[in-house]
Amino acid sequence: MAQDKYIEHIMEVLLENDNNPLRQKEIADRIAVKYPGIFGNSKTPGNTISSNMSTNQKWFSDFHREEKKGLQYKFISLEGLEYALRYAQKGYYFPHLETKIKALIEAQSDIAKPTNEIMTATADATTASKTNGPTLLLRSGRIFDPTSHLDFVGDVLIDQASGTILDIGANLSGDRVIECSGKLVCPGFVDIHVHFREPGNGAKETIATGSAAAVHGGFSTVVVMPNTDPPLDNPASIAYQYLQAKNAGKARVFPMGCITKGRAGQELAELGLMSRGSGNQHGAVAFTDDGAAVPGSQIMRSAFEYANALDRVIVEHCEDHDLSNGAIMHEGKISAALGINGYPSAAEELIVARDIRLAKLANARFHVSHISAKGAVGLVREAKAKDIRVTAEVSPHHLLLTDEGCRNFDTNFKMNPPLREQSDIEACLEGLLDGTIDCLASDHAPHTSEEKAREFVDAPNGIIGLESNIAVLLTKLVATGKLPLARFVEAWTSAAVRCLGLDKFGVTGKLEKGGPADVTVIDLGKEWTMDASVFKSKARNCPFNGWKLKGAPIYTIVGGVVHEAIGLHE
Repeated sequence: MAQDKYIEHIMEVLLENDNNPLRQKEIADRIAVKYPGIFGNSKTPGNTISSNMSTNQKWFSDFHREEKKGLQYKFISLEGLEYALRYAQKGYYFPHLETKIKALIEAQSDIAKPTNEIMTATADATTASKTNGPTLLLRSGRIFDPTSHLDFVGDVLIDQASGTILDIGANLSGDRVIECSGKLVCPGFVDIHVHFREPGNGAKETIATGSAAAVHGGFSTVVVMPNTDPPLDNPASIAYQYLQAKNAGKARVFPMGCITKGRAGQELAELGLMSRGSGNQHGAVAFTDDGAAVPGSQIMRSAFEYANALDRVIVEHCEDHDLSNGAIMHEGKISAALGINGYPSAAEELIVARDIRLAKLANARFHVSHISAKGAVGLVREAKAKDIRVTAEVSPHHLLLTDEGCRNFDTNFKMNPPLREQSDIEACLEGLLDGTIDCLASDHAPHTSEEKAREFVDAPNGIIGLESNIAVLLTKLVATGKLPLARFVEAWTSAAVRCLGLDKFGVTGKLEKGGPADVTVIDLGKEWTMDASVFKSKARNCPFNGWKLKGAPIYTIVGGVVHEAIGLHE
């Protein structure tokens, strides 16, 4: 029967890529207890399998062992299949299977179709079941995606019901039209290093205000750091981030989890549980103790080994705290002139060097956060030449500002890692150009105005960047010819995705038919003055406030939903 074939096919989808006998046994037990007689076998019609654990485990094993011989094992109840899906959503199966299974269940009305038609529809299940909703047309823009080799004047057609791109081409039509003539239409920008302060410090930033700032600044996806209060070191705190982001309904928000419990550097956190996720939520996409380097080499080695087994990246704030010794700015001529103890570049370089070696030992992936020192860039370049799995990001302020900004004790120039010297800026820019540094990231670090109004020595480190970074880099680097537009876009899109493997979580950083409808539209000719008072962020600690700029995002589209960006009205 067509329904039998339909259910058999969903079973194949449910079980594909999963040969873990413990998980097979557990899900079989749960399903058999809830739906006695759920399992059947076409060679012995009517066979009823009890909830006996060994029998159920054998059924799953038989499915894998015998399917090549043509034996058709199947669920005999659609209700049981749906139960299996709900159980799978608790994390017992790979997250990417969930969308496929859901789409198949939603297609129940097509059960009567011939099996080959069902198979064909299933192959594109994430989009085929939802193509009759309202469409959005981005018309006559410069379609620009260096990764997909797109650079032409044309249209992007979006299915808003499924949140996917239906077509990219010319002379397309849609229900709603946004005129993009003379504008740059890019993949949605991705920022893999932001701080949203929730839980614990909502007066600085919440997930709602931070994600609103992200889309206002041109970012469709952000990755949040775990140095909240309490830190994100357990599955419940990771789930909370996803829930709050869903409620906010702005940018896509993905949390990192802590490497160590409480970010204390003493004991590994539950990396496996945090990575698993639950329901339709993903788990932690990477691990870091951002704001503090893990001090012990042995625990860091273990972190690399566990993360590698979980297919996750270890992200490190590289600072030897013994050497930096609580210093509040870069060690150099300016710190000497001001009589302030300095934080030497070597403090960053030592941890970069250590972790490169530990990553090599574990054959694991290591990502250097907010690289700032010339020597650290050189270490990453050497490691890449040896095929060590290391990537790096640089923040716009480390490409544009030096420690000269600290001369007047302006706390908007106080951050960690600190602003360094012109030679460090030049090394970072060279690294970005030659691919040593893979991507850009804001290190958006909001604080209250009261905190930043303290004396320089007492004020917290950090500046905000989500609503300023695209514009300041377009103005100071792209427009001046120091950074090609293609490299600028790639560094905020596909390269950022690659660094953390965000493609596993549905973020591509590309414009492609059938892909997620995440798009950033930029007006390269927009002339305006940065005014922090119009930011959606709660914070105002921005050293670029008052700068005269050219170029700004005007729309940020997330899963087909349109958000107005800062350049539309400024």
